[in-house]
Amino acid sequence: MIWDEKTKLLFCARDIFGEKPLYYSADKNVFAFASEMKALWAIGAAKTADEKMMVNYLVLGYVQNAVNKSNTFFKNIFSVPPAHIGTLSLDTMQLELTKYRDINKEHSIKITEEEAAIKLTALLSESVRYRLRSDVAVGSSLSGGIDSSTVAWFIQEQLKKKTTGNSFKTFSAVFPGFKKDEGALIAETGRRLGLENFTVTPSSDELIRDFEKLCYHQEEPFASSGIYAQYRVFALASTHGIKVLLDGQGADEILGGYTKYLHWYLQELVSRNKFAKAKKERHSFRENNITIRWGLRNALAAFLPSHAALALEKREYSKLMNSAVINPGLLHAVKGKEWQGIYKPVVTKLNDMLYYNTMEHGLEELLRYADRNSMAHGTEVRLPFLNFDLVNYIFSLPASFKIKNGFTKFILRKTMSGRLPDSILWNPEKTGFEPPQKKWLEDKKVQDLIQESKQKLVKEKILKPSVIHKKIIPLHVHEAENADWRFLSLAQII
Repeated sequence: MIWDEKTKLLFCARDIFGEKPLYYSADKNVFAFASEMKALWAIGAAKTADEKMMVNYLVLGYVQNAVNKSNTFFKNIFSVPPAHIGTLSLDTMQLELTKYRDINKEHSIKITEEEAAIKLTALLSESVRYRLRSDVAVGSSLSGGIDSSTVAWFIQEQLKKKTTGNSFKTFSAVFPGFKKDEGALIAETGRRLGLENFTVTPSSDELIRDFEKLCYHQEEPFASSGIYAQYRVFALASTHGIKVLLDGQGADEILGGYTKYLHWYLQELVSRNKFAKAKKERHSFRENNITIRWGLRNALAAFLPSHAALALEKREYSKLMNSAVINPGLLHAVKGKEWQGIYKPVVTKLNDMLYYNTMEHGLEELLRYADRNSMAHGTEVRLPFLNFDLVNYIFSLPASFKIKNGFTKFILRKTMSGRLPDSILWNPEKTGFEPPQKKWLEDKKVQDLIQESKQKLVKEKILKPSVIHKKIIPLHVHEAENADWRFLSLAQII
């Protein structure tokens, strides 16, 4: 924020991807801004939840409004969207927003895989070098995946160039006995790179102990207990005196790392009549034990993308209007606003969906979680994959460089070949980082807390009374219908 005393104008800007928040509230007499909502509440801004945001969260799992990114979960508190500048005149007390930079998802370059890997190495190296600049201790978070392992490798390479030692600390959450525990992969990366690694194993009892504080820092509802695991990793780093953490966030969104992107890639191939290649990729997915939904509707969507987007929006609308849990009074309160926040992009190619998740809906939400969790422990998070030139470059690469031979993030895997263990690089079953949420939600003490949350939401006329008698259904982090977790989170936040 910059105040120009001569012109009586306030200028503001937010970073391109939304790594740091910028909130504001305004009336005819006061314009207030802060990086956390609690600062605005402290000077008198009302903490009143937005009814439509609540409905979208409970039914659809949306934490943000993809259509209007200025919206927050609370009325009269707004967010400056990523990659936007704003100017405020005291005469109007209205903040006028303008987008100042964007990713070019249409530009495509011709390049070989070998050339692309060399360029990616140079861009990542430079990005990590910039983010290592600090006069305090720097470390990194480390999972069993390729993103954080890549960041750790590049940090080591930069430290080798210095004469002051080449050791840095890494921090992880592990869950021994859990099917998706990444402890063994983390240990293998640590041995390969010579890392000093520290681990924490959060439990359901600790989740209950920390939940109120976690929600205090997050301020808005969150999607799953994965946020708590991250919270504890940052706490662990803080206890070891680390003030700056490098992290691998953003790689999945820009490189097509989630399995949900596979069918969008297939649709791109089909729409361009590359049927043989699409068939080959589907076969590769099966060989890698990756199951994706693909049928006649997907094939039709490839040739009718606008119709597909509209059909998906109608499905979300129907789901919302026919909800079995929302109090009719709350639905009546959002009458006329039913479609707000419901938006599906027209996808003609993989880049369209990657752009949507990077710039419009998805990544900013994850960055908010990380910012809140790190700031709660006095630690700054820096994200090498979110260097603008790097992101713009990756978007210019062919889709087949991102998904190929049954693997996501293919060009990154190729780039790191020989640098990281093959168990990390070519692990097709690697999923998004997650704690044993299902097990936690089976704990009676957690279920008692969920029940109390449901009772509060019924009392506030947010949920139907019948919800109290519904059986709690513990689900894993990435399962779609995590209703009980949403009840738990919303009740604590409002």
